[in-house]
Amino acid sequence: MASRSYQNAKGDNVEVQITGDSAMVSQIATFLNNPALAGAMGKLVRVGNRRAIQDSDGNVKMVVANKFMISVEGSTDAASKVAYAQAIDIAKLMKL
Repeated sequence: MASRSYQNAKGDNVEVQITGDSAMVSQIATFLNNPALAGAMGKLVRVGNRRAIQDSDGNVKMVVANKFMISVEGSTDAASKVAYAQAIDIAKLMKL
């Protein structure tokens, strides 16, 4: 697992976590592949060309290459969390 925290001038924070080879990866992937199940966790959003789940707090979870789970959480607004998720270099992760 790798994580990084960011904070803006207003004091809002975001934490980006990338977890590899975890049981959570397959569980989240199952939800992402079934829109009815995903609706129970939040709403489906697009992060680039990938599906992600955004919960009621705006936190974003997505799976890359069925190997990595990306989680973006914090006190900032939902749109900022999606922007942080979009800034991740998915192509590099897929090569690992």
